[in-house]
Amino acid sequence: MKLSKLTYMVSIVLLTACNINEKVETPIASVGEAVFTRSELIAAFPSSISSVDSAIIADEIVRRWVNQQVMLQKAELNLSDEEIDIENAIEEYRRALIVERYQQKVVDQKFNPEISDADIERYYEQMKENFRLNEAIMKGVMGVIPKDAPEIRTFAKALQFQNDEDYATVEQYLFEFSKNYELALDKWVTVSSLKKFLPLEQQPDDRALQQKKLFEMSDDDNNYYLLVTDIKLADEPAPMEYIKDKIFTVLLNKKKIAFIKQMNADLYNEAMKNNKIKYYYTNE
Repeated sequence: MKLSKLTYMVSIVLLTACNINEKVETPIASVGEAVFTRSELIAAFPSSISSVDSAIIADEIVRRWVNQQVMLQKAELNLSDEEIDIENAIEEYRRALIVERYQQKVVDQKFNPEISDADIERYYEQMKENFRLNEAIMKGVMGVIPKDAPEIRTFAKALQFQNDEDYATVEQYLFEFSKNYELALDKWVTVSSLKKFLPLEQQPDDRALQQKKLFEMSDDDNNYYLLVTDIKLADEPAPMEYIKDKIFTVLLNKKKIAFIKQMNADLYNEAMKNNKIKYYYTNE
């Protein structure tokens, strides 16, 4: 059913002029025996809408109701009474939702697990074969340096990290002159996240990066530096430090499940102790 322009204008006038609490049963649309009235449209209408947008919004509200009714009536014709009876499903969902909210409230109030580095390391050693990398990761440095940047060779020499001052030199130079850079000597990053800044035709493949050296590339505008100090290829076990947060989350979830399980057991035992639970059956 499509609303005419006249119906739109009448609807908007009624929406803006009518007291929203007034009971009005003027029909706006119908599908079979179901009727959508002006009062229902008013109730569904957002507040603080300009007259310019009102017709569009009214049309969307009515169309949504019509589409829902078409689907609903088709479903009612093609589902058995047993399939249509959703009261049990609604009640089951209500009970489950109440229990879930109570459990979450208790978790928020009383669940305070301790997960140590030793716990994480122990779990990693037991399960590290299950934590294989989907892509290569590395430690090192990547920098995109304009060709007109000063003292480029000084920067390249500092990338050898022969003394403690070299790190500060590299960090300061990258900050001042690079277009893009990543200083990741003490953390793992994906190789792909660094390669995307390098000239595609000059990129070393992941196995070449196992040489753990400085790769230098260039084009008309920039010099590119990729220093690899450590690398793990795809399908190798992930280093523990790379997945430490993931393991922490796994252990946290395990402890949370155990906490809820114990809470349920305690509540059951308390109810049994207070004779609140009775079983009406025999072993016969």
